Amino acid sequence: MVSKRRLPYSVETVATLIDNQPDDLFVTCNSFEERCLGVPKGFARDYQSRYSCVFRYEPNPGEDQKFEEDRKRNFQTLGATLQGHTREQVIPVFCNRQHVGDGIGQFKRLFEDFLAPHGCSVVTIDITCFTKLYLFELLYFLAEEAKLDGVRIVYNQPQAYGTANLTEGIGEIFHIPHFAGSFLPNRETVLLVFVGFETERALGIWEHYEPFKTIVVLSDPPMREGYLERAQDKNAFLLSRPAVISTRMNPYNPFEIAQQLEKLYWEKCTDGGREAYNVGVISLGTKVQCVGLFKFWRNHKNVRITYAFPQTYGKGYSNRKMGKNLVFNLRFAQ
Repeated sequence: MVSKRRLPYSVETVATLIDNQPDDLFVTCNSFEERCLGVPKGFARDYQSRYSCVFRYEPNPGEDQKFEEDRKRNFQTLGATLQGHTREQVIPVFCNRQHVGDGIGQFKRLFEDFLAPHGCSVVTIDITCFTKLYLFELLYFLAEEAKLDGVRIVYNQPQAYGTANLTEGIGEIFHIPHFAGSFLPNRETVLLVFVGFETERALGIWEHYEPFKTIVVLSDPPMREGYLERAQDKNAFLLSRPAVISTRMNPYNPFEIAQQLEKLYWEKCTDGGREAYNVGVISLGTKVQCVGLFKFWRNHKNVRITYAFPQTYGKGYSNRKMGKNLVFNLRFAQ
């Protein structure tokens, strides 16, 4: 149940970043989730971008046909909505969900060969329906390679999470390409685990690491009754393991998350301030948490971020409705 307390970064409408001037680029991701429409439907009447870019994932082998039917329907609605708010061109990027180099490679060429030469510094990204894998790599490109000063992040929060499972099973475990960190064989590993409601994925990656010490980050959003208790219940076995401790963070404030991670790193992931451990991170919470984690990672590039796709996506995703839009101005300058 969502309380009536207003989120600090929530907005009624999404306006341009600079008054009376269109954004240079709006980036979003199509999905079978209705929430992929939440940010564009929240545009102010006069919102404009010069260009819009829509990532469109291809269907996964063996997935439920309804997911692709929902994607097609949402893609049509999304394109029509963006046409009314885009001055020059809406550009689709058809890509493979599980091969991040496919979509990010296409976007990189588009940005470097076409968008940047026309001037592209005011960028708004709707992170709602990107996979975390794509989100991390997209932020990496814009910050580390395109060298933007920053981007504006917009996120449509679910109206409610429901009780249905979001995912089932766990697929291949791998390190996100530009976030592999520096792991030394003679060091023990400290693992930070941002947990959500996906028991199998969290346990699978935790077992893959076999860490010396584990810090579980439980989401504790002040506006969502029962969220913390559900996260504790879904991860009860992991929380009961030896050398596992827990802490809490608000999953909808990336700046607080980055600050809390910085403090946690020096207190729990070092030996009295000396970097004596390998540090790994599992990010299975909200997309907003990923933004905070990315901000933290830029100060600690020795940290390794690990990901695993689920075997299947559940009805919990399809049933989630659009909620409030949150807006964050993320600065890249160090």
